[in-house]
Amino acid sequence: MIRRGLTAGLVAGAAAALLLPQAAVAAEDDRVLIPADQVSIQMFSLIPWTSADGLEPVLERLSEIGLKNIEPFGGTFSGYTATEFRALTDSLGLSVPSSHYNTAEDTFDATLEFVDTLGQEYVGSGGFAAPGIGSYENTLATAEAMNRLGERSVAAGVGKFFGHNHASEFTTMYEHDGVMMPAWEILVAETNPEWVTFQLDVGWATHAGVNVADLIGEYSDRISLLHIKDAVNLGGAGNPTFVNLGEGDVPLQDILAAGQAAGIDYYVMEYDLAADGNSFATEGFEYLTGIPAGPWTEVTPAAVTFSGSKFTVPTTEGIEYVKDGAVIAAGTYDGSGTVTVTARAIPGWVIAEGAVTEWTHTFPAPALAATGSETAPGIALGAALVLLAGAAIVVARRRATAS
Repeated sequence: MIRRGLTAGLVAGAAAALLLPQAAVAAEDDRVLIPADQVSIQMFSLIPWTSADGLEPVLERLSEIGLKNIEPFGGTFSGYTATEFRALTDSLGLSVPSSHYNTAEDTFDATLEFVDTLGQEYVGSGGFAAPGIGSYENTLATAEAMNRLGERSVAAGVGKFFGHNHASEFTTMYEHDGVMMPAWEILVAETNPEWVTFQLDVGWATHAGVNVADLIGEYSDRISLLHIKDAVNLGGAGNPTFVNLGEGDVPLQDILAAGQAAGIDYYVMEYDLAADGNSFATEGFEYLTGIPAGPWTEVTPAAVTFSGSKFTVPTTEGIEYVKDGAVIAAGTYDGSGTVTVTARAIPGWVIAEGAVTEWTHTFPAPALAATGSETAPGIALGAALVLLAGAAIVVARRRATAS
């Protein structure tokens, strides 16, 4: 018996998706956009670039583009201790939530110490733990190894262990519990979700004939990371031809929408050994985020001013001002209580280092004006006193008359 759902998609619906150009999936204005702090880039993509220009200039450029995360592989760390590499990325405003690194069990304690220093949230490699998926028995043994590694990783406070697929994890099929299943699904079924997650490479999975958007929906609780690839020549006997994001036949918009619905943590751009790494990183960042790539124009926000009972929001090109969580237009407004206005840069601009970005002022409470309700007690008291005085005079006169 063949498991329906993912496996049936290898034969039917996904084949049609391979024939649709990316532009047919979503109009430019309707693109799914990913927050920049969830976008990363696999450094394996940039080997030709880093070989030509050096690692540090490339990382500087990635930071300038607007990237906030990178995903190194083992070779990226060459010549650096974990502490040195962390200092380098910190100096450039880059984080390392994941990497493709050594996951051998006998040296895994050293791996955990290394990646913990980097600040990683997940630990894994560019494949799966040994012994691999060459047989059904090996696939089960691999799941057991992933559980052991994941338990150690979570206990160390680093985070879950992940495996990363290529095409073979979906094209390799074994009977499992009486059902024919891809090796990838067997690994999912046999690993503990408290310890193990998956980094789904959408390009390789699409090449294998998988409807990736459906797969993400079905396994939303087991996939934390996506490798975002685009390619042409999909579904054939050979390897796909990778291209910049949005230029190929991988249904990225459907995949990104599914990823957002599933709560994917990180979207890692990848283009194996991109010939023009700068172009791939620049265009990929813009494709995923909708934000123009840097270098951005530096700007110092003009100050919000307070006078009397009013405050004035200025106009500064490249800046929007925010009050109570909402953008507020330039102009003069009545103030009351404590008013806080903050400035933030719009895409294409960056606030100058050291610039003031928040202004707070507490307006004094207005003096209370006299009202009828407030003076009525005084009037009543006065009238009562007059009446009492009159009564006293009358009494006194009567006493005088009687005497």
